[in-house]
Amino acid sequence: SLCYKDISNRMFSLLSGRAIAQPALADAGRLRGAPAPAPGRTRVLVSSRGAVRLAPAFAQAPQRPTPPVMQAPTYVDPFSAIVAAEKSGETVQVKVKSLNKGGAVVTAGELRGFVPYNQLVGQAKGDLSYLIGQTLSAKVISIDEKNRNFVLSERKAQQSEAMKRINVTKTYKAVVTSVEDYGAFVEFVDMPGVAGLVHKSELSWDSFVSVDEVIKAGQVVTAKVIDLDVAKCRLGLSIKQTLPDPIKQTLDTLEWGPARSVPIEMQAVMDKLKKIDGVDDVTVGRQATEAHIASQELVVYLNKDDSSDGFSLVARLGNTLQELYIVTRLSREEMRGRVSSAMQAR
Repeated sequence: SLCYKDISNRMFSLLSGRAIAQPALADAGRLRGAPAPAPGRTRVLVSSRGAVRLAPAFAQAPQRPTPPVMQAPTYVDPFSAIVAAEKSGETVQVKVKSLNKGGAVVTAGELRGFVPYNQLVGQAKGDLSYLIGQTLSAKVISIDEKNRNFVLSERKAQQSEAMKRINVTKTYKAVVTSVEDYGAFVEFVDMPGVAGLVHKSELSWDSFVSVDEVIKAGQVVTAKVIDLDVAKCRLGLSIKQTLPDPIKQTLDTLEWGPARSVPIEMQAVMDKLKKIDGVDDVTVGRQATEAHIASQELVVYLNKDDSSDGFSLVARLGNTLQELYIVTRLSREEMRGRVSSAMQAR
């Protein structure tokens, strides 16, 4: 073993002449004023009794990663969800907080809305306090964005669910609930609460001045579904499409003559037909007038008999019937599709 003197000499030699003396065991690299040992250098531990221990220096402490910058969450106005639900027809869940004279005050999160009594499902009479605390499925039917108010309908949400069972082009029994200047509202017999509009143009093939001439409240009718929007609870119906078109049955009995003037709406259809790829020409043919049967909107019929170089069709508007000749290489089915597209694009 080495004597104390030899150990001291070796220690001083390792430290290049710098003496280290501490009363207790210490890390030379942590002495006040001493530089931290570089990686791979030797550190010296000295005790008060003169014991010396050599040890490799600690590796350089790894650098701490820079914490990611936390971005503040983007605030989303909850009222925007109500606006979106009104536009899309989406059903929302609301909770009844209280009742007043007009209906139920409800909440959707932190927002407050209102459901009138006549928009609640069932009887809106008697003690309705049992509704307080209940959750309702409802449709947003109106919004006041300035005051952040909105009105909902539980009936509309129920009607939307029932409408999923309805098929377009199918006929249903219905009762007329009200008559307006623009048409009649009816409610399905087998689906209470499901109501739709029969526009005045879809009421009858006959000429009439006012809606109540051809239909009355309380009358039971057969209506065909011609338009359906389940999300927004919109139902378009037709009564006249459930009946035979008298014009189609009597085209050959009318008194036809030369065309005097072509209505603007018919001229617009002619212009669209001329632009169809495959149609070479569209010309005006005969014209007739039906005094007793009028069409409320422009209707076009493709005649059954084909000509050698195309087809003839009859356009009807009001009491006027106009025959058009189409020179084309298209087949009858292709021509039918082109005419349908031209009518829808008006």
